Amino acid sequence: MIAPTFTVHDVEQRSEAWRTLRAGRVTGSVAADVCATLKSGKGEAAGRRNLRVKLALERICGRPLESDFQSAAMLTGIEREPLAIAAYEQATGQSVKACGFLAHETLLIGSSPD
Repeated sequence: MIAPTFTVHDVEQRSEAWRTLRAGRVTGSVAADVCATLKSGKGEAAGRRNLRVKLALERICGRPLESDFQSAAMLTGIEREPLAIAAYEQATGQSVKACGFLAHETLLIGSSPD
């Protein structure tokens, strides 16, 4: 088996360049929508359908359609991220290195794994 190959893009997370790299790709942020199913087993869950349409439009347009909206909970998470990283590093002795975006070279998937 050949290991997947990713291109590392050194961009700031949540920047316009980061959003552009994510456009048309399935990312960790939408994994729940990818896996969404209806309890009845018939048809397609709305979240999955909406994601499919959004990704198709982004691929056609060549630009991101996601907004830069950040909820209060998202802003709190962004604000607390440095504290969480420091706590993790202290607890594990491991260093966390920020990473912009990893884009798979053959599949339209990617992630910001830090």
